[in-house]
Amino acid sequence: INSRYPKDKELIASSIKLAKQAAGQWKITKAEYPSGEELKLKLNESPLSLYRGTVTIKLTLESIAEQSIKTIPLEVSYQSCSDSICLAPETKTFYIFTE
Repeated sequence: INSRYPKDKELIASSIKLAKQAAGQWKITKAEYPSGEELKLKLNESPLSLYRGTVTIKLTLESIAEQSIKTIPLEVSYQSCSDSICLAPETKTFYIFTE
């Protein structure tokens, strides 16, 4: 998948954000994306910055409401590319749990 900075303005960067139902209760104060691996694919003349395998994005969240939800939905957006084609971007919702 494309990294946070894919090196081609036509490609979609990987990103993470709060889902709508958490936006008024939590905020992301820090997001640490790993560096991508520079790879040359047949579909592009210059190397792209990509993630392969397992990727960890570190987030720092802050509660901004007196009573915040305990299950926080996060939307992860990404675009997968093979050597010859990039697929349409996708967004998946993941949940983290707080006490």
